[in-house]
Amino acid sequence: MRATTFSPRVSGVQISWKAFKCCSRLKKVLTYIYEHPDETLSLRNAANIAAMERTYFSDYFRVNVGVSFKYWIDFVRIQRAEIYLRTSDKSVMTVALDCGFGDATTFTRTFHRIVGITPLRYRQGCKRVFREPMATPSERYFQTIAENFQTNAENFQRNAETPGLSGGYAPARN
Repeated sequence: MRATTFSPRVSGVQISWKAFKCCSRLKKVLTYIYEHPDETLSLRNAANIAAMERTYFSDYFRVNVGVSFKYWIDFVRIQRAEIYLRTSDKSVMTVALDCGFGDATTFTRTFHRIVGITPLRYRQGCKRVFREPMATPSERYFQTIAENFQTNAENFQRNAETPGLSGGYAPARN
């Protein structure tokens, strides 16, 4: 029987990002992975960056971050891949290589393990969701303010015309 690996979004696995702020050695590893996104980073290299022995670094990482180094590195790469899949038309193979995976098969398997669907399905879902052009945040913000102002003005006027009320706002009636 094969063991099932669940996504952190499904199983509730929590990564302690606070550990990277508190420990300068872990911060060096985090900085390295963000500055070199297309490179593969082994446990041995990460331990060297953190100036620790490999097995001690592995245990230290798991205790402080809450997940294994391998799981964390996969998670960070998949986060980057999600951005590429949402915002670009790059092929899955190109996204895999840009995120530090050696081949598309490993990338697809890891993506499915962490996100719960394949990269192609993820991209198709994003295209469905973002099919229509979206208003810029400032347009939306001002449109919402205008709608709220209009609603408040109508409520104020209605309450002012109600007998027994001296104008202004009144509690909602059921």
